[in-house]
Amino acid sequence: GDNRSYRIRRNQDYGNIRGITLSISKRSTAALPIAVKIDYTFQVAEGNDNNSSAFFYNSLSGQENEKLVIPLDWDQTHNLYGSFTVHPTENFSVSMIGKLSTGYPYTPIIANSNYDAKPNSARKPTLTTVDLLATYGFSIGPIRYQVFAKVYNLFDTLNERFVFDDTGRATYTYYSRSTQETETFKSHYGEPGVHTWDEYNTRPNYYSPPREFRLGLSVEF
Repeated sequence: GDNRSYRIRRNQDYGNIRGITLSISKRSTAALPIAVKIDYTFQVAEGNDNNSSAFFYNSLSGQENEKLVIPLDWDQTHNLYGSFTVHPTENFSVSMIGKLSTGYPYTPIIANSNYDAKPNSARKPTLTTVDLLATYGFSIGPIRYQVFAKVYNLFDTLNERFVFDDTGRATYTYYSRSTQETETFKSHYGEPGVHTWDEYNTRPNYYSPPREFRLGLSVEF
């Protein structure tokens, strides 16, 4: 009875994911102890905004964003997976698992210009990775042991997970260099604790994790 107003939060934005997966596999047999599997996925993830709260904030402000169907942040058009497993003996096996994927979308920015790019209209570099797993099992009495070795990112590939918006790469950027790398700044290069402009823009977190080794032992009883 005090004339209070309430807002109901609804997610009325458009979002859609559709795709298809094709899979081919060859099972291991006693005559040929090799197993192979290949999966290919084509998919499209699109919507009118990457922010699920866009419609809600538009209703608060009274100003509606321009509605465009764009790729969503997690859209990967092509994904190719493959695994190859060899069983030389009953107790020993080696597997390699590979993945090749389209890069995720991002919104490009052209520095010092009035160009307004369409959201998520560019793609980050392609992602590739290969993992390895080797296992050896044996028994001592009633207890079964398995020694295993896992190698993630076998070839130590530098996958660019994040990129600079002006170049589309994680390796370099030109944004704000003309204003930040002044002659005064350059004059201190080489001094203790002072790095170059390029070094300050080296971002290890922009890349996927490097090669990783894991050794382990499992016990079954």
